[in-house]
Amino acid sequence: MRFARFILFALTAGLVLTGCSTRVEGAPKDDGRPTGRLTADALGDLRTINPCSLTGPFAFDDYGKAKMPADPTMDVCRITVTIDDADAVIELGLLQHVDALPSGRRDVRQLTRGATIAEVPTQISGACSMALLLADDTAMSATATAELLDTVPQETLCTLAQAGAEGIFDAVGNNLVRHWEPAHNSLARVSACGLLPADEVATLLGITGDRVSLYPAEHQCRWGRTGGDTATVKLDFPVGNSPTVAGVPDGIPSEPIAGRTTWVDAIGTSDLLVCTVVTEHIPFGLGRDLREYAALRVSVPASTGKDACAIGRDLATSAWAQLPARD
Repeated sequence: MRFARFILFALTAGLVLTGCSTRVEGAPKDDGRPTGRLTADALGDLRTINPCSLTGPFAFDDYGKAKMPADPTMDVCRITVTIDDADAVIELGLLQHVDALPSGRRDVRQLTRGATIAEVPTQISGACSMALLLADDTAMSATATAELLDTVPQETLCTLAQAGAEGIFDAVGNNLVRHWEPAHNSLARVSACGLLPADEVATLLGITGDRVSLYPAEHQCRWGRTGGDTATVKLDFPVGNSPTVAGVPDGIPSEPIAGRTTWVDAIGTSDLLVCTVVTEHIPFGLGRDLREYAALRVSVPASTGKDACAIGRDLATSAWAQLPARD
């Protein structure tokens, strides 16, 4: 029933969760019905996927009512589903390499064309994460989180996450994935790893230069390995209406770095120091009143004696200089 509703919606309305009267940016990759193993090739240009074309509002009808419009970012679509009097937020579409997923995943459904849905361990309280594993070891995530802790049962969250992953499979397998056309200077066109020289990062962090992980859509890059005793850096391109979307508190003073207004915030424990460095870019082409941001997050074990924000400012000086002009 869910699949039939999804196809009917896509063929007759041409809409996505970004609004009942809003057409999906772009067009399907082609008009054919592909067969064979389902791989990332079916997605087209990974940098410009409209993540809210990866499912339809009917995907969650069996469990609750999806609120519209949904919220697209460069990498995920955020969908709020009301179940009785509680809300759950489903984030779906993040592309990852399977070998980068947390260990301990559990297969929950074998699909056709070499695809599988697996439950993926998460450290987020009140959340359940599933991943659609494509035949070429590319993963597309679907995570359901209770908006208020303990208001949605864990079993329901997992059911919603699986429905999201199934919706992605239906969309990808039936050539319903659409793309948007970023501005010529959009961060969507930038490879995050290309903003920083690997040797410079390795020297500042005290790690080997080969510890670099680029996400498939290239909007996120990580240097170092999380959970270890060495520093790590992540650079990504969040989307929102203020720098708080990247994790900096509202109202903190800004400072200039490489000619760009920048917000720097440090938090930490006795074991770990984290510094977030954020700059604003241009309006985001897929959402109303949203802007693109570039964000660096430096995590340093306290035992190293390194200054996380000194590293962050040094790296931002290099990275911001490589960003496209905002004009």
